[in-house]
Amino acid sequence: MRWNEWYDSKMPLIAACAYDLSLQHPAPWKVSIFKVFIALLFYAFFIAFGYLVNDYSDREVDSRAGKVRVVQSLSDCKAITILVSLFIGGWLALLPYWGDGVQLFGVVSFAYVANVSYSLPPLRLKERGLIGLVCAAVAQRVLPVLIIGIIWQDFHVEIIGWAAIGLLVGIRYILIHQFEDMASDKISGVKNFVSKRPTIIPVLMWVVFISELFFLLGLVYAISQREPLFTWIACLITIYLISYLSLYRTYIGKFDLFSYVYVPLEDVYSIFLPVSLLVLLIKADPLWALLLPIEFLWKYRCIRQYMALPARWITSKFSYSR
Repeated sequence: MRWNEWYDSKMPLIAACAYDLSLQHPAPWKVSIFKVFIALLFYAFFIAFGYLVNDYSDREVDSRAGKVRVVQSLSDCKAITILVSLFIGGWLALLPYWGDGVQLFGVVSFAYVANVSYSLPPLRLKERGLIGLVCAAVAQRVLPVLIIGIIWQDFHVEIIGWAAIGLLVGIRYILIHQFEDMASDKISGVKNFVSKRPTIIPVLMWVVFISELFFLLGLVYAISQREPLFTWIACLITIYLISYLSLYRTYIGKFDLFSYVYVPLEDVYSIFLPVSLLVLLIKADPLWALLLPIEFLWKYRCIRQYMALPARWITSKFSYSR
């Protein structure tokens, strides 16, 4: 299921959205935390299912390219059993909310269809150009946000903002993924959007990134209007990001949108945004503080990665002063 590839990169944005909705819809802590738990549980089952479907359908091409996946060592029966279990688990996770009407059923069904269509023939949209990029981003990041909106019964403009950010972040990550896999895809014969149109990818990446910044600033503004403290938090995060960019240029080099090591804004989505929203929840109800150590344990790998450059700078200054 490649848990290590998505637990601290994809799930935190969903958690942040759930925290934001909990702020907008004050309720007893037990009620709100249950909704957050259900949202993350469903998303974990859903994303695990999507990754395994993709690896199962790519067994032959991955073998030709020299990629090693666990699913390659599984029998068809065992792989399909795990897939069915993940599929059922995702639907069962939402069981408390199935009584809310057909809306949830329709969105969840569409999400699974999009998830499968990206990888499996006859559609196999991952090899059909731009529609493949959009399909993957919509399946993995947009539709889950809408499902969260249904859980909270909230379809205001902020949900559209979260969904838009999810779409753009998803497209950006898939572009990076396909860009890094160009060599192996050429060997295996996989033809995706990046391999077909490599010359326009840098321009497209900048268009996506700038659009993403626009929606992120809009979301920050909307939250700040409701929660004045968030304005100061956002200012501190901005100062950090500017300083970090300076350190990046000093120790690594030119700013690179195609880096999978330091993905631009990943620290915002994985660490700062969810933790900041959790702090606002703690301000409203101290019981939310129980999630704070979980957040830091959950993001430990990401925190360690993004604190490496500041630690390097502090170490260099300390060594110089001595």
